Amino acid sequence: MTDNKPLFGINSEKVTVDAPKTTKDAPEVAVNHEKTALNAQSTPKKEVKRVAKNGFNYTNCKTYTVKEGQTLLDVANEVLVAYQQLRYFNGLSKTNPVVKAGQVIYIPDQAINVPLGK
Repeated sequence: MTDNKPLFGINSEKVTVDAPKTTKDAPEVAVNHEKTALNAQSTPKKEVKRVAKNGFNYTNCKTYTVKEGQTLLDVANEVLVAYQQLRYFNGLSKTNPVVKAGQVIYIPDQAINVPLGK
């Protein structure tokens, strides 16, 4: 069933539109390449934070690369950070906190509260 009523007073059978056939026929558009106050401002760069799975933010932390033969206790003594804090901060297992030569350890920039049993 077709309704032949004009839409908004326009009979669709009589409407024609002349569109350019190629881009050569299209009108030229002026482009303003001048800097305006809006685009002259530099976009602030976002700071990317290194956040570990355990939720600690490593952005401002120093790092330490484990040397051959070192244990986590050796690293803790060298960087003057409590062993349990260093272990927890780096997400190492409580029962077997093994570190390997070449492994990067993050050094917390403030005291870390280690939950009881963690």
